[in-house]
Amino acid sequence: MLCELFSWMNNHDGILEADHSRIIVRSEFESEQLLASEKRRKLLAALRILRFENPSDSVGITNASRQIEHHENFLRFMQFCRAKFETHEAYSLIQLGLEYLLSLEEDSAIAIPRQEKCTQLFHAFLEHQKEQAHAFYEANKAKLNEEIHAMVAVENVKTFLADLSVGLKHQGVPLGVAHLFKCYLDDTEKFAASLLWLVRQGVTAKDIVKTGLLHEFMLYHLSYLHDSESPVLGLYSVLKRFPEAELLIAEAARVRCEDRGFQRYNLTGVVPVDPDVLESVEAEMPAPEFTATPENFALLHELFNGPFTYSALLWYAASNHEAGAAFLREALNRGLRPEQLSALINGIASLNSPELLEKLASLLADATVEHLASLKHGSVFHLVTYMPALCRKISTMDMGDYLQKIPADTSAFDYIAQLMALFLVFRNTSSTVAVPVFEAIIDKLLSHPEFLDDSEFIVELRKFARKNTIIADKMSRLETSLDECIAEQTLTLPFVEEHYHAIEDTWFSVARQISSLREILPIPSYYPQDKYALQLSVAKALWAQHPREFALGDFFAALEMESVFNEENVNAYERMLIEIVTAIDDEILRQEIIRRLAEKYNGNEWICHDYGGGSLFNRAAKQGNVGFLTWLIEVGHFEPNRFVIRTVVTQAAEAHQWNMVEFFCRTMLDQLDRSIIKKLFKQAAEHGELRCVQIIHEKASHLLDKKSIEEAFKDAVANDHLPVVQFVGSLERHEAPCDAVQVKGFKLALASNQLAMAQYLTSLPGNRLMQQEVELALIEFAGKNDVAKVRLLCGLTENAPRQIAIERACERAASRGSYDALIYFCGLRENAPRVRTIENALRLAVGRRRVREVDALCHLSLNPPRPGAIEQAFIGAASANDQEMVRYFCTNEALLSRKAVDLGLQAAAQAGHLAIVQDIYLKAPSAKAVRYALRKATSAGHEAVVEFLRHPLAMAVSVSEPKPATLKRHLSVGEGLVAFGLFSPPATPLQKSLSYGCELSRLRAGRAIVSF
Repeated sequence: MLCELFSWMNNHDGILEADHSRIIVRSEFESEQLLASEKRRKLLAALRILRFENPSDSVGITNASRQIEHHENFLRFMQFCRAKFETHEAYSLIQLGLEYLLSLEEDSAIAIPRQEKCTQLFHAFLEHQKEQAHAFYEANKAKLNEEIHAMVAVENVKTFLADLSVGLKHQGVPLGVAHLFKCYLDDTEKFAASLLWLVRQGVTAKDIVKTGLLHEFMLYHLSYLHDSESPVLGLYSVLKRFPEAELLIAEAARVRCEDRGFQRYNLTGVVPVDPDVLESVEAEMPAPEFTATPENFALLHELFNGPFTYSALLWYAASNHEAGAAFLREALNRGLRPEQLSALINGIASLNSPELLEKLASLLADATVEHLASLKHGSVFHLVTYMPALCRKISTMDMGDYLQKIPADTSAFDYIAQLMALFLVFRNTSSTVAVPVFEAIIDKLLSHPEFLDDSEFIVELRKFARKNTIIADKMSRLETSLDECIAEQTLTLPFVEEHYHAIEDTWFSVARQISSLREILPIPSYYPQDKYALQLSVAKALWAQHPREFALGDFFAALEMESVFNEENVNAYERMLIEIVTAIDDEILRQEIIRRLAEKYNGNEWICHDYGGGSLFNRAAKQGNVGFLTWLIEVGHFEPNRFVIRTVVTQAAEAHQWNMVEFFCRTMLDQLDRSIIKKLFKQAAEHGELRCVQIIHEKASHLLDKKSIEEAFKDAVANDHLPVVQFVGSLERHEAPCDAVQVKGFKLALASNQLAMAQYLTSLPGNRLMQQEVELALIEFAGKNDVAKVRLLCGLTENAPRQIAIERACERAASRGSYDALIYFCGLRENAPRVRTIENALRLAVGRRRVREVDALCHLSLNPPRPGAIEQAFIGAASANDQEMVRYFCTNEALLSRKAVDLGLQAAAQAGHLAIVQDIYLKAPSAKAVRYALRKATSAGHEAVVEFLRHPLAMAVSVSEPKPATLKRHLSVGEGLVAFGLFSPPATPLQKSLSYGCELSRLRAGRAIVSF
């Protein structure tokens, strides 16, 4: 069988037998191999015999030699097959033939019509063993000829055309699904099948071209138009094999490509002889339109899946067809995987159609969206506006954790869109959601700066109220990361190229990100703006960490910069020397740089050059390099004009370079205007720069008016710069701040809790207003219970508060409930509050219901209140219905006399305070007091108090919890009054005592049983 196959492959005119499609097993191969070996021996034997017996028969010998040569080729074929059967038990004859033919080189000595036989074999392979043929094709595509490629393409088109016919059999409007064929733009064969389906459904060639499908296919593959395997040429090559596509191909050949630069081409990818005859057809894709049946929806969904669901949603939004709604609910909530649904939501959101998103949200079940949210899909953020339940859930989430768990493969475009949708919802309502979302947007923006081109996007970010803090923090972190990188790379020596490259890479990244942040919020940043600034930062860091080991030669070597001057221009080397000498204040380094510059310039000519848009004087001043400025003026004989000096000094003060300010004030103060001197004096005082303040006052006191000194004094006090305040306060009386300013400073110091400052200000001599202010402050802080300030003020040696002020402060502490301050005042050894003050404080504390303060005042060891004052306080509390205060006095029996109890009962009864009456009644008032109290309550119309005083035991039991029946005893009105002698003959004192004592005993017994 293999012999026949081999013979056919070597025969130009042979016909492929049907048997060649069969499968041959290993045993059959081995049998045939034995026969082939036997035949070889026979052929060799016949040749030997012929040469021996008839050597003159050249024709016969030649024929025999050819037979042997042919058989040797067959044996090579068998050897090839043997290798295949070593790994396979069975093999297709056709596949063996194809693989053998493909294994032969083009210039092989074996004369076989290789391409022709391959085509015939593959055709048979495709006809009898389609799946194996396709697998073979994919594995050997590069080796097969064009005819086979076309054969497979046609077969694939037919197969997919059959699938389309089944999947679209219920679709009544062919052009209604034409837009779905765009998903096959990357698959030439499926796209060809789609076009053929439209043709077979009766759609005209012009209508197909008008859909724009052919335009989009050409644009999609435009970059490969001139390749030998161009998909555009391949499409029409396949279509030519279908007669029904002839009109479509002809129509495409008459229509031009509308892409700019390719308008001379027609849609088939060819430039015609006369391109001017080409027609322009404006593409207009018909709107989605589906036959609204469940069967059609099911088949379309099976055929197109996600793209159909997307189109069906658009169609439903336009038509509101109920059948479409039912299908979409089922498909969206059950038919799509979470990844597919998430992609669909993102796609709908990208259309910028709130109405469409709302439609989608109405079709999704809450459970479906919650499942998406549980999987951390950011697409749910697009639905927050339309799903209140989702909005409530997100508002309670830990948004930072949620954002970190969003799938990493989410595209940057989708991620930004999702975050913006969520951000716009919560921007003005919930900072707990908006802040982490804004930070996530910024982080993504830093890695994808192309989004900065969207002006609307940037405008929305700028509307966020908290953007300043967040962006400033991120910018600060970026600057810090660069500083840390520089510090890390310059930590050890030697500093080499690798270290500088690491710094440079970090700088590039930081610079790009800071530029992006400044697009949103243009705030200043102090990172190095160019390479010179970066290299200078590195030099300063190296010098700061290794001042003695810093070597210019090694530094320039690390920068890969040659230490050579350019005679005509300023090169990078010279510029860097200037940057270093104006920035680093080091005498040795400065002298070395000056020596190097002398290699190019005579003397100090370089001083007058303008390096990078600024003079050396300005550069050094900006860097605060006092040493170089001194050299520049003294050695370099540089004389800056007044304007430059004023500008530099002002900028130095604003930049807090006080060493520079001190330098100019010491050397060039006469070059400054009076207004600048006054401003410098004020700024120096504000920042606590005592040396600058002293120098300015020493050299220009005649230019400082009293107002300027007072302003400086107030600024120094406000910023707690005591040495400056002491200096200004020690000035002569005509210069020193006036009394009112000193008092203002004292008040400001106390308000800022600057106790040392306040103490010093009270010691300033000759201030007639200070003592009054000290006393007012003492009263104020006593009311606030600020013991530290109270102790400070009471302990002053100068302008100490008088006793009357201390007493007023004590009363204020008692009335405000300032317990600690009150205890402090009452414990003073000098100027302690007198008894009268203590009693007033007690009255105020009782009036304000300050029990703790009352207790402290009643138990003072020094100047305690008199008993009468305590009793009056008790009576006042009873009259004012202060039950807590009354109970306090009642529980401290030593504080009250019997008379006070009686008067308290009467006062409470007259005011109608039943609870107070009941509490005082337990202190056993006299019978006379009870009668007086009853009369006063009766005359005032307080029935509840009257009822209690008449029946104290019954009232006590009635207001308690339920008691056993045996405890209840209702007294008549007469019995209650007789018990107090109101309707009986006058009783003796002993009778009165016994009557009151029995009633009180009964009351106490009743309350004891109740409490039990």
